[in-house]
Amino acid sequence: MMDHADMPRQGDLDGRGNLSERALGDFTLWFLQACIDQVSFMTGLFDLDTLAKRLYRHVERSGLKPEAGRLMEEALTRGEFDRARHPVLADYPNVRRVDCSMT
Repeated sequence: MMDHADMPRQGDLDGRGNLSERALGDFTLWFLQACIDQVSFMTGLFDLDTLAKRLYRHVERSGLKPEAGRLMEEALTRGEFDRARHPVLADYPNVRRVDCSMT
């Protein structure tokens, strides 16, 4: 489409310069449609619900422990968490529960 946008003018009614105005319009429409398509695609990828589901699937497929999914989801939604919260988030049995509220 970029080559098409640079094609020579097609007759006297196709713009003022030496390049085709119609071809430029076709390219512009194609480019904007591609931009809209990519924005829609990326919006779907970064939707937190679907992103978390894909994160858990990755944990399952890679052979990581299931607790890793909960830790990764916490990092995804909060950005970071205290190291002391690790046992609480991972729901390890026989771990002494401490108050690890975010400050």
